[in-house]
Amino acid sequence: MECAIDELSYALEMDPIELRLANYTDKDPVEDRPFSSKELRARFAQGAERLGWAKRAPAPRAQREGNAWVGYGVAMGVWDAMQVVAEAKATLTANGKLTVCSTTSDIGTGTYTVMTQIAADHGPRDRRRLVRAR
Repeated sequence: MECAIDELSYALEMDPIELRLANYTDKDPVEDRPFSSKELRARFAQGAERLGWAKRAPAPRAQREGNAWVGYGVAMGVWDAMQVVAEAKATLTANGKLTVCSTTSDIGTGTYTVMTQIAADHGPRDRRRLVRAR
């Protein structure tokens, strides 16, 4: 899909970012509700500035560095992060072991690592609070 949008922008002689922004929406077209968070417009601007997008040669195969072709591209993706009620369970054993359980999924973005860090970071404080609650 992203390659097709790039090809369309080239055929229209339109900047690929501008084509995407011309079709930008602030609401979910299926649910007809605003997105809970939306940073794409700002990230396009930030990326374009950092990469020097305005100075690039827009046509394919227009820039070289030595024997290598150099190009700039843009692509985006959407992750439908369905939000549902969540819960966690913490178990403190007599020997001081704290186990935190929560249902989550990790698509390679580090969720499992972060969940482990949260449990580790909050373990000692939570242990004291759990012990006092008994």
